[in-house]
Amino acid sequence: MIIDFAPTRLRLPTGTIPATWIGAIGDTCMVHIRYWKMDHQTARWNQVTTMAIYCPTHHICYLTSDYPKGCPECGCTNTNQSAALS
Repeated sequence: MIIDFAPTRLRLPTGTIPATWIGAIGDTCMVHIRYWKMDHQTARWNQVTTMAIYCPTHHICYLTSDYPKGCPECGCTNTNQSAALS
């Protein structure tokens, strides 16, 4: 069985990187994503799977640990918004 995961963008303080959208968690604006991170000690790319928040206005994902005040583009919190994540 082949499953296609949707490409998306993850906003980090150092810039925007490509990520893979695995699935949405209801209408909470939380999404399950996968991205690759460089381990500078071993010089290898490691796969990271985590939950992020999706901004339906700017179509980006971001981590609450990096942006605790909400979306880095609009500065609003998306936890109470109802958005179609499909």
